Amino acid sequence: MGYLILKGIHIVRSTVLSGTDNGLPFFFFAAPRGSDIGAIRFATRLVVTGDHIFKAPAGLVQLATGLALSQQLGRCRSSPRPGQSAVFG
Repeated sequence: MGYLILKGIHIVRSTVLSGTDNGLPFFFFAAPRGSDIGAIRFATRLVVTGDHIFKAPAGLVQLATGLALSQQLGRCRSSPRPGQSAVFG
């Protein structure tokens, strides 16, 4: 896959991660302010489902495209950076 295509995917997925990191917790923190248990349950399910649908695949794609980009640039695989990004996300 070409460098620019990989970089584009990497950037789009980082935007998805950033957007969902900012948007989904709002529902989780706003729901308990009400006293309706059903609304709290709904918001919690929505946040967990959103995490599974958006954040998990985006994180995996982010890691894969990051490693592919570093390989295309000739970065050493033994450097600590790829391992750090896999651990600290």
